[in-house]
Amino acid sequence: MGCHGHQGYREGDVRGGISVTLPYDEIAASLEKNRVQMLALAALILSCFVAVFYLGVWRLLSKLSSANALLAEEQEKLRQLNAELDQKVDERSGELLAANRQLRQEMSERVEAEREIQKLNAELEQRIGIRTGELEKQNQELEKLNKLYVDREFRIKELREQVARLQSKAGEGAQ
Repeated sequence: MGCHGHQGYREGDVRGGISVTLPYDEIAASLEKNRVQMLALAALILSCFVAVFYLGVWRLLSKLSSANALLAEEQEKLRQLNAELDQKVDERSGELLAANRQLRQEMSERVEAEREIQKLNAELEQRIGIRTGELEKQNQELEKLNKLYVDREFRIKELREQVARLQSKAGEGAQ
C-alpha cells in the first residue's frame, strides 16, 4: 500500500474501494470537437492578425510611397535649384572674369599712359631746359643790343647837343 501507507493504513485494513469509470468515447468526441473549435479559432485569430498586419504594412507602404514621391519632387526641386545656382555662379564668374580682364586692361593702359606721361615730362623738361638756355642767350644778346642802343641814343643825344652848340656858336660867329 504504497498509496495510503503514509496515512497509517496497512494491508488488510482496506474496507472498500471505489471504481470510477469515465465515458471515453464522449470525452474523446468532446476533445475532438474542442480541438476543431480551437483550430478554427486559431485560424480566425491568425487570419485577423494577418489581415491587420497586411493593412498596417499596406498603410506603411502607402505612406512610404507618398513620402518617396514627395522626396522625389523635393529632389527634383533641389536639382533645379542647384542647376539655377550653378548657372548663376557660372554667369557671375564670367562677369567677374570679364570685369577682372577689363580692370587688368585698364591698369596696363594706365601704367602705359603714366610711362608715356613720364617720358613726355622728361622730354618737356629737356625742351624747357634747352629753350630756357636759348631764351637766356637771346636775353643776353638783347641786353647787349639794348645797352648798345641806349649808348647810341645817349651818344646821338650828346652829338645833337654838340651840333646844337656848334650851330649856336657858328650862328653867333656868323652874326
